[in-house]
Amino acid sequence: MTKTESPSSDSAAATGFRAALQSGAAQAVAEGIFDFTVDGEPRLAGSECEACGTRVFPASHRCPNCFSSHARRTLLSDRGVLDSYTVVRQAPPGWRGGVPYVIAKVVVEDGLTVHSQLVGADAIQSGMKLRLVLRSLYKDEQGRDVIAPVFAPA
Repeated sequence: MTKTESPSSDSAAATGFRAALQSGAAQAVAEGIFDFTVDGEPRLAGSECEACGTRVFPASHRCPNCFSSHARRTLLSDRGVLDSYTVVRQAPPGWRGGVPYVIAKVVVEDGLTVHSQLVGADAIQSGMKLRLVLRSLYKDEQGRDVIAPVFAPA
């Protein structure tokens, strides 16, 4: 995302990505890690234990805290704060996306820590406010966009 893009353009992009995912013209980077609200906004998909209330990402069928098998899927907040980051300059084996890229440790408003790409930041500093957006990481073997949830400055 460039600094001229806005949250409204991200909403339009999310709408386009959602349609492409539903039609099979695109695929998610991993099954079940994100979904859409009824308003069409992307969210990380986690789970919440019905026994103890622990939330986790990615979603799990069993609670890592109390080991209950009563975890239900829940959509997490789309807002967070940058804890730390690293710049990846050498592509790992099998990576088909561009380099360099930034991997961020983000604390979402739900209190969970997630690792994600950080896009669209001219200057990066711990504590900056972030929001979840969708981006195409690369094209798969069939030429479809591979879509991932990433974070951008809020």
